[in-house]
Amino acid sequence: MIELKGGGFTASREKLKDKNEAQAISAACNGEIAKITKITKQNKSVSSPKLYDLTTLQREANKLFGYTASETLALAQSLYEKKLITYPRTDSRYITEDMEYGIDDLVTIAGNVISDAVGAFANEFTPNVKAIVNNSKVTDHHAILPIVQMSKNLDSLTDREKNILLMICVRLISAVSEKHTFIETTITVECNKEIFTSKGKIITCNGWKRIEETFTKAVSKNKKSDPEAQALPKDSTENQQFTAKTSVRKGFTSAPKHYTEDTLLSAMETAGAEGVTEDIDRKGLGTPATRAGIIENLVKNEFLVREKKNLLPTEKGINLIKILPEQVKSPLLTAGWENNLKRMEKGEVEQESFMSGIENFVKEVVDKYNSPENTNPFASTSTGEIMGACPRCKANVFENSKAYSCRTKDCGFVLFKDNKFFASQKKKFTKDMAKQLL
Repeated sequence: MIELKGGGFTASREKLKDKNEAQAISAACNGEIAKITKITKQNKSVSSPKLYDLTTLQREANKLFGYTASETLALAQSLYEKKLITYPRTDSRYITEDMEYGIDDLVTIAGNVISDAVGAFANEFTPNVKAIVNNSKVTDHHAILPIVQMSKNLDSLTDREKNILLMICVRLISAVSEKHTFIETTITVECNKEIFTSKGKIITCNGWKRIEETFTKAVSKNKKSDPEAQALPKDSTENQQFTAKTSVRKGFTSAPKHYTEDTLLSAMETAGAEGVTEDIDRKGLGTPATRAGIIENLVKNEFLVREKKNLLPTEKGINLIKILPEQVKSPLLTAGWENNLKRMEKGEVEQESFMSGIENFVKEVVDKYNSPENTNPFASTSTGEIMGACPRCKANVFENSKAYSCRTKDCGFVLFKDNKFFASQKKKFTKDMAKQLL
């Protein structure tokens, strides 16, 4: 990226892949006269966030405190049993019209609880309760709310329970607060026929972000600044000229990040949504109440491991994914089952029919993959070249598309072609290497 400094701000040119080209443009512009050709200003706003359902509470608690989804569910359940919050196992982020009365008082109490915990909080606004009301988006349970009596029982809570309760209080106030508004300014600069741009913004009303930022700064070590928060000079004008000082900044495209509980919960919530028809009520993998348990089972059975906040697949987990039938791995399968369970609640599907369909599906999968030729899912189906002797059972090892594997029933010995060690050495695991190893 080429950066141009001058006029009291920094502008940049669109990214270039060729380093030599970038250096040539930088050299051609450095020390030359730059001119502001255009200044545009836009009024923008960010609406207040929705109330918490269980999944968003789990995601935020993971980001702020590093709590696992299972830990957050347990803490929320404890608060519910102590009559401090409403039912937490919900997938709704709204309340119904009949709940509007009393929300103003609840907001005041929540503000007092936050002030006592993290410092003074000026709760001087008229709550926009209508923003959190939507009858059509409340199914079995409404969004998670604190309860009026919460302020009387705070001393008995653990620090972790207090953190979750404070999060719920903060979200209630944020959800009924004013929009966050700002003026975004874009300055376009021309230098030696090259175009550079600079963006900045001036906040006109902090709105709901005020309480969120106050709380986050009080409880979190993550205090990153807004990348577009630079304040551009107020006296900049079109046709203004200045001497440019340019430089080339090397950048790299980051590899996809490992999943955390936060991002994995989000992915589970939306998995397969693009392939699901609109008439299916529940999409994704699991429900708000079961996703934490799914993650914990994967860790318990050593398909995943936790490294700090990251969730990483184990070799056992990777191998399992390789051998599972495609229809078992598809989120559309469980989406269909969940939808049929919803229809069963409404009397549209019979229990016997639902269970019969699952039994038939399981039987088909087991019959198909339990046949002798499929006992080892990586076994060769041909009688091709013998790679060598199996070190486990001394039978012949054959090559197939994914691995070099033993043909013997129930042995299971396999050398995967996408071996991580060879990949780390930027080498391909070839047939000759497999023969030598065997």
